Amino acid sequence: MKLKSIEEEAADCRQANKDAKIEDFILHLHHGIVGETLSESIENRIVYILTQKPEYERALRLRLMRVVPKKELEASAEWGKACTEWWKVDVGWEKAYVEWGKAGAALSTFAHAHFCTPDCPWDGRTIFPLGEFNKQLNYGGYMTLQEKGDAIAGVFFMLVLLAFLIGLGAWGLGSPTRLALGVGVMAFFMLGFIAWLGLEFRE
Repeated sequence: MKLKSIEEEAADCRQANKDAKIEDFILHLHHGIVGETLSESIENRIVYILTQKPEYERALRLRLMRVVPKKELEASAEWGKACTEWWKVDVGWEKAYVEWGKAGAALSTFAHAHFCTPDCPWDGRTIFPLGEFNKQLNYGGYMTLQEKGDAIAGVFFMLVLLAFLIGLGAWGLGSPTRLALGVGVMAFFMLGFIAWLGLEFRE
């Protein structure tokens, strides 16, 4: 997925969602929810993303955040019932809670499949997956989560390697104090190496 600059994605997001209204159904309003109803002005969310979210996340969030007009969802006969249940959720809330959850999940699945961008990185949990797909994203010059993790892992490995060399040197000096220091640093090295392996081979 090739993203534009943050400013360009913000302009596109505003244009695509210019007719959005409260209670419209929206995709990827939050990174961990595929679809939900809009509860405040879309502009409020855009401003929040531009000012509060990490810079490397902004362009993707703005690219994927799109309102699906109610009439377009209701036009699908196969999902008409799900749509109807969703919009009527405020009637008999406690009694309808379970059915609401089912209808909401069905509606989200349908809306995402038919109205979201084809190369959306949503993995069932988040739009920011750590894995092979994430490596393919281009964040307009900003490091991806995977790239940041790799950089951290590399620096951490150099630190634990340095600790290993210090411990090895202290071990060879022979005095009890230095021996204890060497053992402590060597233990730190082993724990650090295990942690580095976890960072390097995570998905």
